[in-house]
Amino acid sequence: MTDKKMYDKEENEHPEDTQVKADTQADSLTAQLAAEKKRSEEYLDNLKRARAEFVNYKRYIEQERNVQSDMARGNAFMLVLPVLDDLERALASVPADIDGHPFVEGLDLIVRKFQAILDNQGVKAIPAAGEPFDSRLHEAVACEDGPEGIILHEARRGYTVGDKVLRTSLVVVGNGNQPCRSDSDMR
Repeated sequence: MTDKKMYDKEENEHPEDTQVKADTQADSLTAQLAAEKKRSEEYLDNLKRARAEFVNYKRYIEQERNVQSDMARGNAFMLVLPVLDDLERALASVPADIDGHPFVEGLDLIVRKFQAILDNQGVKAIPAAGEPFDSRLHEAVACEDGPEGIILHEARRGYTVGDKVLRTSLVVVGNGNQPCRSDSDMR
């Protein structure tokens, strides 16, 4: 007998067995399909998590890069700020008889250029005179009669770069017409 005839003969001899085999095979394939669907959903979920983690990582690295850039810029400008302070003090102490002299106007132009460069690089002056004292931004070097907790004038300008304080302002603070406390009283 040929193989085909033998197969047909087996099929004709036991039709229930063939149906059971088909049902078993179908159940097995259905179970395999369900398992593969579950595995593919797990893979998709893992991929989505990995993608979200990568996006968060990129965002974190970008923020860190910006902070590092701001601090590097700030550190570079820390070297220049004392020169700017000296130029501003020199301009503030110009005698009235040479005010308006081309040399003085040249110094004023240099100071304005320095300030423009700082502004363009994100280095901002901390507001001081007339503002409430803030220990994060200001350092009190003296007190005088005046409104309590209000900055009367600035001894040295402070600066920020981004959200970071580059240098605090040295300020004179009003004491509310009370006697000023000494350093030992403030501890």
